Amino acid sequence: MIVVREINYSNNFLGRITEKLDASRIEDYDVCNYIPSDCISITATPLNTKIYIPVDFEDIQYDLEDFIRSTASFIRTKSTLDRNVFILSLSGNLTDTQYIKIVRFIVENYDFCVIIDEQ
Repeated sequence: MIVVREINYSNNFLGRITEKLDASRIEDYDVCNYIPSDCISITATPLNTKIYIPVDFEDIQYDLEDFIRSTASFIRTKSTLDRNVFILSLSGNLTDTQYIKIVRFIVENYDFCVIIDEQ
């Protein structure tokens, strides 16, 4: 599969993350500026990251919470329902490696992930 990516992203963190994901040969993700309604998405910020989970995949939030706690024990999660999307809010600051592990977990277990560029 050929994936065409933009080179100039609006924030530096997103550029570093996409370079590392591409170097790790993780290809089943996309970068866009809206929240999709059919797949899991994650914001492109290391501070107070939010993961958006469609209502159809509500059981996934427990697996994600467990994985996040095993990856970064100091990070706390809070889940809220807003319209038709569960919002899993992470408190604290993620490192690049922890962020990539979360994206890799989503891609490997749930097939696709969208990284939301909020700019």
